[in-house]
Amino acid sequence: MMPVSANVSAGFLVDRRLRIPVDPLCYAMVGLLAIMLRWPFFGHPAADCDEQIYQLIGERMLDGALPYIDIWDRKPIGLFLIFALANLIGGAGPLPYQILACVAAVGGGMLVYHLAKRFTDGMGALVAGMLYVLYLSVFEGRIGQTEVFFVPLLIAMASLTVRMFQTVDSDAVHRLGLFAMALGGVTLQIKYTALPQCILFGVLALARQVHLGIRPSVLATRCVIYGAAGLLPTGIAISIYTYIGHVDAYIYANFLSIFSRGVVDQAVTDNYLFHIIARSTPLFLAALVGVVNYISRVGRNTPLYLVIVGWTASAVTGSVMIGNFYIHYFSPIVPGLIILAAPALSRTWAGATLSALCLYSGFFLLAQEDRTAMAREDWQGYDKMLRAVAPYVAPERGECLYIFDGPTSLYRDTHSCLPTIYAYPDHLSNSVEVRSIGVDTSAEMARILKTRPAVIITASEHIVPSYNKATAAQVDRAVAQAYVRVGSYTNMRRMLYVNVRQDLLRAERPASPDSLVRRTSSSGAPDVRQARAGETTATYRKRVLAGRFALS
Repeated sequence: MMPVSANVSAGFLVDRRLRIPVDPLCYAMVGLLAIMLRWPFFGHPAADCDEQIYQLIGERMLDGALPYIDIWDRKPIGLFLIFALANLIGGAGPLPYQILACVAAVGGGMLVYHLAKRFTDGMGALVAGMLYVLYLSVFEGRIGQTEVFFVPLLIAMASLTVRMFQTVDSDAVHRLGLFAMALGGVTLQIKYTALPQCILFGVLALARQVHLGIRPSVLATRCVIYGAAGLLPTGIAISIYTYIGHVDAYIYANFLSIFSRGVVDQAVTDNYLFHIIARSTPLFLAALVGVVNYISRVGRNTPLYLVIVGWTASAVTGSVMIGNFYIHYFSPIVPGLIILAAPALSRTWAGATLSALCLYSGFFLLAQEDRTAMAREDWQGYDKMLRAVAPYVAPERGECLYIFDGPTSLYRDTHSCLPTIYAYPDHLSNSVEVRSIGVDTSAEMARILKTRPAVIITASEHIVPSYNKATAAQVDRAVAQAYVRVGSYTNMRRMLYVNVRQDLLRAERPASPDSLVRRTSSSGAPDVRQARAGETTATYRKRVLAGRFALS
């Protein structure tokens, strides 16, 4: 038998005669892990909260709605454009943005893999890439949270910065720095808490050029260029809103409203901090082992490794900069900690043990949440709730849905008109938002209730840290006076209530003919609604509901 020459790399025996490339195999493993983690949520219309409003805004933008004017949230417009692009390319419904988020997660894992290879062997780099997609889910980036989209850009910026410190050509360093700042500008239009990291990378680019002996006058010019590149996307957005006469609304939503938010109750904050510490402890301990391992092998911290240390510190700064602590805010610390741990994840017995412990810890933390089982149960509840709500929502007749507490995606799936620009339930139900949305929340709630929504969604208990007491009391009074509860449905381990206006449930009466309204269901099928002469309201509702779900 002929001897087989083999090369061990990234944990694989690779036959040199077959020339099997290792990197694609590692990419495949990172991708398979990401798909496995996200598969239970693909197509789920309401698996998490925040993504639902981003998608609703993105879809309404395709219909001509303006963020901050026609539908309000405080995130940068770049985030909404991502969701709009997903639906423009992939069609209506949640699946397009969920697939795009999965691609972003895999891309981030690949970037971590390549960056880790500068500090460890192939096996350690592969584990690092897998840890990224795993802990992204641990920190509630399992579907389409903001961090899923902007953290890969920060990893790319870190990679470019590391390359700067391996380059002695000052012009090449300048080009890398300019590219990093351009990526930073895009990142800021997804979430502004990336600012500390963007500033750090800009400072490091300039510092590297100082070390290479660039003249102060040239350095000053490049500093201005970097700042312009980083601010360009935001400047374009401000210019557009200035041109259309709504720059005040843009400035308030993007830069001022966040500082008017209230403080989360201390008990809730303590609970969040407990979860943040518990979820990050395995990575912090692994990073500590990695630092010790790297120093013991190299003898000192090299500039490349110090870049990662500074990046991780800036990520922590960005995570805490706006005061309130939510678990997904800390996703940006994940890649830095993993890269710091990378030297200890090498192909040794000790490295294999640490790798196994980190992976086990991630899966263990996910298992404690059991979000897969909850998502399955919630999906069934959502479908039932949609069937209960849909027959009463008729925007062509001014019959709108209002969600005080519940999944925002119901607006999309019932094709409802929006009774308020504050469609995200938190903005009017969360006590933290009482003074931060630019209007009197009680006055806005009174205006909504005066429109007499056809259906109001309420909940058995709040999912926000605490309810806005004034608006909750207004809704409770309105529901008690003029609405009938027609169903209760499971959502995030609580019950959601469908409250239908009483007059819509009274004795059957002829429905007035309506003009033909063609719309598209979440599956992309046409939904035709037209009341026929002499048709009773009850018959009309049954026909529309049957047709809608038959088509979808």
